[in-house]
Amino acid sequence: MSFTPTEFGVLLIVLSAVMLWPLRILPKVRTVLVFTGILLTGTTSGLVLHLLTRLTGLAGRLFGSLVAVAFGASVTGIAVIVALVFLFHDLHPKHQARGRTYWLAVASAIAITTATTGIAGLNGLPHQVQTTVTQAGG
Repeated sequence: MSFTPTEFGVLLIVLSAVMLWPLRILPKVRTVLVFTGILLTGTTSGLVLHLLTRLTGLAGRLFGSLVAVAFGASVTGIAVIVALVFLFHDLHPKHQARGRTYWLAVASAIAITTATTGIAGLNGLPHQVQTTVTQAGG
């Protein structure tokens, strides 16, 4: 049986959720699973992700507008970079994943998938992950 990238992404998200709540095991693995799963699933599949996309886009525009009015520049991209720095710091082999690590991965992946980061280099990441999984799967 072969999975499409979207189905494989949903499988990774469900597996990470099972590892988070009932089992509470392997914090670094479940963080990588949920990050990759959200990137694979994308924004077009399912009602929940569609609503998340709309909500994230609205929040990103609202937050960006408020910060732009207050400071003269939007810092949505800076917030995502700071979240990614904390995420990669927690995933480093010499450090432990904390409770925040999972949720940083979820927030970062949603921001990258919905292209609300303002960083052009990150906007193509979901497509690159989907292409890699498709090529590796045969």
